[in-house]
Amino acid sequence: MNQKEITEALQQIANRKSCTPEEARRGIQLAIDEARENPDPNVWAVWESFPHEGDQLTPEDIIAFFYDRLMQTDFH
Repeated sequence: MNQKEITEALQQIANRKSCTPEEARRGIQLAIDEARENPDPNVWAVWESFPHEGDQLTPEDIIAFFYDRLMQTDFH
């Protein structure tokens, strides 16, 4: 998934949530940050399994991951 597709996905999320793409991105980042505070090692293992380029998982990483997963199924 390229940056243009991620930007379009954020716009679609924003449209559904009646907010701006920036607000949608901040909301996803907030959810990531809160979830990463969970001390359960099993939860951490799930978070570490998400592919990401930098040190921290980003909303763009999450969007790309789930997009790729959806494209691998018959759901789309």
